[in-house]
Amino acid sequence: MPYPPPPPAEPTKTTPPIAFVQRLRNRAACLCCARCGAFAGNDALVQCAAPSIPRDGASLADALKELKIKHRSHGVVFCGCGAVFCSEACLDDDEAHALHCCGPRAEGDPVVAFRASICGLPYADEVLLAVAVACAAVNDSESEAAAWVEFALSAFDASSEDIPWAKLIEGVPALESLGVEGLKRVYGRVREEALSITRESPLVARCRACTDAKDQSILVEFARQDDYDEDESDEPPEDTSRAALAVAAAFADETSSSDEEATEESFASVAADAEARFEPLEVLVLSEARPHACAPTYTLSANSKSAPLTLLEKRVAPGPATLSRVDTVLEREDRLEWLKMKGLECDCSRCRFENGESVSSTLLRAVAACAERDGRFEDALRAHGAVLAEDPSDGDALYGRARVHGWSDKWGIERRLLEEAIALAPDHPDIRKAVNTRDAYHAGACSSRTFGFETISRGGVSVWSSNSVVSSEACATAIELAEAHASATDGWTTARHFAVPTTDLPVHASPDLLKWFNACLKDAIFPAVAQVTGASSEKLRVIDAFVVRYDASKQKALPLHSDQSEYSITLPLNDRSQYEGGGTYFAALDEAVNCDTGGLVVFPGALYHAGAPTTKGRRYVIVAFLFEDRDQDELERRLDGADRKLDGGAGFADDSEDDLSRLLANMNDQ
Repeated sequence: MPYPPPPPAEPTKTTPPIAFVQRLRNRAACLCCARCGAFAGNDALVQCAAPSIPRDGASLADALKELKIKHRSHGVVFCGCGAVFCSEACLDDDEAHALHCCGPRAEGDPVVAFRASICGLPYADEVLLAVAVACAAVNDSESEAAAWVEFALSAFDASSEDIPWAKLIEGVPALESLGVEGLKRVYGRVREEALSITRESPLVARCRACTDAKDQSILVEFARQDDYDEDESDEPPEDTSRAALAVAAAFADETSSSDEEATEESFASVAADAEARFEPLEVLVLSEARPHACAPTYTLSANSKSAPLTLLEKRVAPGPATLSRVDTVLEREDRLEWLKMKGLECDCSRCRFENGESVSSTLLRAVAACAERDGRFEDALRAHGAVLAEDPSDGDALYGRARVHGWSDKWGIERRLLEEAIALAPDHPDIRKAVNTRDAYHAGACSSRTFGFETISRGGVSVWSSNSVVSSEACATAIELAEAHASATDGWTTARHFAVPTTDLPVHASPDLLKWFNACLKDAIFPAVAQVTGASSEKLRVIDAFVVRYDASKQKALPLHSDQSEYSITLPLNDRSQYEGGGTYFAALDEAVNCDTGGLVVFPGALYHAGAPTTKGRRYVIVAFLFEDRDQDELERRLDGADRKLDGGAGFADDSEDDLSRLLANMNDQ
């Protein structure tokens, strides 16, 4: 029977937090306004002074001078207590902060003593958040904070932890209306409902857009710093960023003389991995109350596009509105331990399913969706399998099962599961779309052409580059077809790739562009890839293909990432005279590889790489994710059978891993 159209997507809700505090451990990483949550400073480079923990404008200026960061006015405002504000207006408006501020108080003041007594507690951040929301409530009885506190007083138990609330009340008489018992209840609710939210450091965007050599040097030096601990060892800090780990792995087998100087880290390597190199802002927030679930139907995140801190609440699964108060990646026992520390008990659908209890298909979809977001693919297969045990033709579960296999790099199995899915649920829109996309690209016989390739190798890692695979005229035609299609439809997309969004256009979306690309696959691309990888050109398949448009004034680069592919290719479409910069940066090579119009860069999809910044002009490139379909190989057929056993029922059999181990052992023996 035909599937009904999906319900309209619920719009993402954007709201300011009811209250928030920056985590104490994070204050040596980011200068954040205590009033609005914006990053403080007139220039992102001011954030480089955060490790010195400046207490006033003079100490910040000294730190910037030491870092050789020039500024006329750093734009950071300090309260007498050392709290950071982004402007004088924010400092003046924060009347709630003024109630408990330590700045004008003497050393023996009760508030100073209270702060000193709680800073070493494991839940010091939660205590400070309770103080913040309580002061906001008594300062403005009509505020959201007041309503939040009122509900805490009526519906929450008092916390039993030994916190000197009486000392705080002595120093802040306005809190007498709440009393010690009231503050205990406020703190109890904070412990249950506070959520930790991160926000990308402004140094990330500054790094990716930076072209000034002096600023680049400052950013490289800052990225190489210790992680702001107090280790006074003479040993250099270990760099655990993804780029550094990739380089270390690439050179693991190489030796060097003891007197050889360490290779100086390049700005390109820092920019490619900026997200991992610059610590994000981390705040503890209070938001609209929603019940806890370990597989929530809503997620909460920081809005990166606004200067003041705002929260994005997004529905991610069907079912009653819930949020998770713990990290959903954790196993059940660890989640329960964290919930116990928060004073919470959980009987959500995920916990019941993991405990072997029956759960409805609607709730299982939320369990599966949560597992997919977390990358817990076996858990997702369990949930989809449980739905299919009740209804073998459930299109959502059939599609989810196939998709998860693709995310697990089992692309051949994904294809065969899609074939089964379309037979069982032919009207399911997502299945139909996936099958149509899969069948759109060329598969089969190819030309026997060969090409001249340069192999770029370092430490056992190889990338192949050729300058002559597709003609310049054909590439110009591809750009015309892509732009014509974008003008006639919804334009260039920015939301197709969740993890690493690109400004792109899927090749299969344009019939003319698809026809052009399939001819290139058959005549040039598949033979070229087969030539350098040893794969069979007839067995190469396209997972995804899209035209990417880099623009120096818009999206100019991509962060370090790996692809969900066996092989990836980039095919430049326009001449290098039309842009500056660009290319594919490989962490293990510490080099950006580019080629002329119609050339081809081929590399293993698992290799960490980034889109090097296009600093001037516009660059067009086709990117394609490929794999070799070994569908007829004995290994994949047998593994496919094992996967069916694992995900076909309500859950994994207790001995499923042993069965898989025996299967692999038997295959090795044969």
